[in-house]
Amino acid sequence: MEGMITDLGLAKEKQCEYEDYVNTHDYAHPGMDFNITILTTGPWTTYKTIDLNLPTEMARCVLSFKDFY
Repeated sequence: MEGMITDLGLAKEKQCEYEDYVNTHDYAHPGMDFNITILTTGPWTTYKTIDLNLPTEMARCVLSFKDFY
């Protein structure tokens, strides 16, 4: 449980850093609000993965987050 709480705290910090990044780099702004939570796999229950096709706007958000991270 402690690992899960730590993951959530770190994810919140990264979200704040990401928001600062897109607000200071015009080229990185995806044009919409975007929130992502990154968690480690250790303490969380695993689920079957699925393929996901995102709309263009959301894919742009993911790419800007990937450039940041």
